[in-house]
Amino acid sequence: MTRAGGAAEPENPLFTRIPGRVLVRLDAHAPADMPGVTPRPASGVSDLPEWIPDWYQAHAVEQARLEYETPNDEDRLIERLRHVVGGALRTSGSIHGHLGQLATTPVAESGPDTDSYLWLHAFQHPDAPQGRLPAHHMAHVISVLANHEAKGSARTPETVDPGLTLHYYDLFDPRMQNALAVTGREACALWKPVRASYERSATGKIRLVTPQDVLDRLRSTHGTG
Repeated sequence: MTRAGGAAEPENPLFTRIPGRVLVRLDAHAPADMPGVTPRPASGVSDLPEWIPDWYQAHAVEQARLEYETPNDEDRLIERLRHVVGGALRTSGSIHGHLGQLATTPVAESGPDTDSYLWLHAFQHPDAPQGRLPAHHMAHVISVLANHEAKGSARTPETVDPGLTLHYYDLFDPRMQNALAVTGREACALWKPVRASYERSATGKIRLVTPQDVLDRLRSTHGTG
């Protein structure tokens, strides 16, 4: 994993240990809704694919609960703001310029036989907070446990630069948006080239972790089979 100003250090509070001696990030943001994809009403039952093992699901639900219950403390907000300002001073001198430069920095190519995981939207799960399990938790758990079995075999956009740094900034936090004069739409726009670069950088399999009805709508929207 690429180091980014200490954000990738295991002892950093951005990480927590879960059973099985694996590391999962806690500050992942929820994905933004895509045009043409309508959020589904909660049904009270899980719609996770059957191929995902129960214990993978349990880990993902645990991470969703921890994120939901962990207060977003002011010290961590100040730390993130300092990181953004420091990056701006080292690069363009402008916060928006720094964010734009970061978003357009190419993602390094992955090695052969590396599975890459992308995520969209949320699954329904009765044990998750408010019955909603963000798909990024499931993607992270799958990739982290895969790496536990074979180091370097899997990754997600938020675990490799520049996604790692952009993910740490958490521009979907309203307080970060207010402090940096960044809108949610702009935050989504910054992530778009990162994800596109991430897809181009993958030399192994790319797996989309998303509810089936969302996948069906995406296929319909983009005309893919």
